[in-house]
Amino acid sequence: MFESINTLKKGRRLLEAATNDGTPERFYEDVWQGLREGQLKADRFSIRQMFEEFTEDGVEYMRLYGNHRRSGAGIQLTESQGSVDTTAFSNIIGQITFSRVMDIMESATFVGMALHETVQTNTGYEEIIPGITQIGDVAEEVGEDEDYPTFGIGESFIQTPRKPKKGFIIPVTEEAVWEDKTGKVMERVNAGAESMAIELEKELLDNALGLTTSYRRNGGNAQATYGNTHTEGDFDNLLGGTSLVDYTDVDDAMRLFDAITDPDTGEPVLVSGQLQLVVPPALRATAWRIVNATEIRQGAVSASVPLGVSGNPLSALQDRGISMEVISSQYVKNRTSSDSTWFLGNFRKAFKYSEAWPVQGFAQDRNSQAGFSRDIITQLKWRRKGKPYVEEPRHVLKATA
Repeated sequence: MFESINTLKKGRRLLEAATNDGTPERFYEDVWQGLREGQLKADRFSIRQMFEEFTEDGVEYMRLYGNHRRSGAGIQLTESQGSVDTTAFSNIIGQITFSRVMDIMESATFVGMALHETVQTNTGYEEIIPGITQIGDVAEEVGEDEDYPTFGIGESFIQTPRKPKKGFIIPVTEEAVWEDKTGKVMERVNAGAESMAIELEKELLDNALGLTTSYRRNGGNAQATYGNTHTEGDFDNLLGGTSLVDYTDVDDAMRLFDAITDPDTGEPVLVSGQLQLVVPPALRATAWRIVNATEIRQGAVSASVPLGVSGNPLSALQDRGISMEVISSQYVKNRTSSDSTWFLGNFRKAFKYSEAWPVQGFAQDRNSQAGFSRDIITQLKWRRKGKPYVEEPRHVLKATA
C-alpha cells in the first residue's frame, strides 16, 4: 500500500471506502497486518506525504501553511476546514511506530523477554508471592480404614518490587511535517519509539544477569541473585574460575546445580526442560559448538595414547529431560561489561515479568490544546507498567573466568 506515492493515494481511497461503509477499523487492521508482515514500508517516504494524503484537504493545508510562513498572515480556513481532522494521519503514524517497537522487541537482537515468563498483575505496588516451595517426600503408608495424612503448602514467600509506570510523548509539529521531504522525520519518530523497547530490554537483562538486587525471601533483605552464599535458605549458584571452553565447563555447572536443594524440604531442586546458555557475542561460536557438536575427540594419535571418539557428552542430559539453547546478544556484553562471563539455567522458571500494562501506543490528532498552543499536528504517547523480579534463583547460575 505504501510503496510509492500512487499507492499512498490508493491507501487513501481504501480508507474513504471503508469509512463510507462504516468500517474504518478494518482498514487500520489491514494496515497493522501489512506492517507486521513486512508488506508495507511506510518509512520509505516523508511524513508530509502521508499528511497530505490521509488528511482531508491536507495538500491545501500545507499550501496555506507555506503562505503563512512567507507572509506572516494567519491561516484562514473555510468554515468546513475550521476543524482539520488529522485522525487518520495520527492513527497510521501510531501504527507505524508501534509496529516498529514490536519488531524490535521480537527480534533476535533483544533477548530479555525470552528469559522471563510474563505474569499479569492488577496492582502497581509490591506483592507477596506465596507457596513457591516444594512439598517434598510426604507420602506415608496408610492403613486400612485410616485417614490419609494432610500436608499444607509451605509458608515460604517472596516479595516482588513496585511496578512503576514509564513512558513518554513524541510530538510532531507543523514545522516538522512541512519541512520533511525525505522521510527523516519518520526515522526520528521511529527512533524515539524504539527507545521504549531498548529501555525494557536493559531492565530485563539487568534482572536476569544479576545486575539489580531484588530477590527477597520470607521478608528478608534484598540479596544478590548470584552468589556463593545466600540468606533465608543457603545455596551456591556462582561458579568462579570457569571459562567457557568445552563441554567439561558446562558439566561443572551442572554439578553445581546438583548440589542445590530446596530450603524447606531438603530435596534437590530439579533443573529440567529447556535450559538457556546465555553468553556475550565473544562466546557465541564457542557456546554453539559446545551445544551442537556431534562428536568429541580426545587424546592424541600415537601408539601409546589412542584417539578417543564419542558422541557429544551433553547429549546424556537428554535422559534427564534437559535440552539447551544458546542465547546471545550485544546487550549481554553491554550490561555485564564482560566478554567471558556466562550464564546457564532455566531462566523462565527463575525470572518473571510482572505486567500491569503491556507496551502501549496512543495517538492524538491536531484538535487538542497542544495543537492550538504549540502547533502540534499529532502526538504519540508510549507507556508501560511492569517490573521484572527474581522468583527462584536456584534454577540459574553465573560462571566467571
